[in-house]
Amino acid sequence: MQTETFQLERFTTPTGRMLLVSDDHAKVRFIDWEDHEARMLRLLARYYRKANVALREVTRTSVARRALEAYFAGELAA
Repeated sequence: MQTETFQLERFTTPTGRMLLVSDDHAKVRFIDWEDHEARMLRLLARYYRKANVALREVTRTSVARRALEAYFAGELAA
């Protein structure tokens, strides 16, 4: 069975802590609130049932995260 490895970012927004999962091509694969992490893991396992899913926490800010942070800062076109 192959392994799908995704990047996981955790960051604070004005409405709570957010989880952002993306792939190596910066494509967003999942986004949810940190208190729903168990649900996120179940849904990822269900969607990628033909592969093992591995999450790697990253320290570098992704393009998607920067867009979300800009949106929460008032840039609605972000």
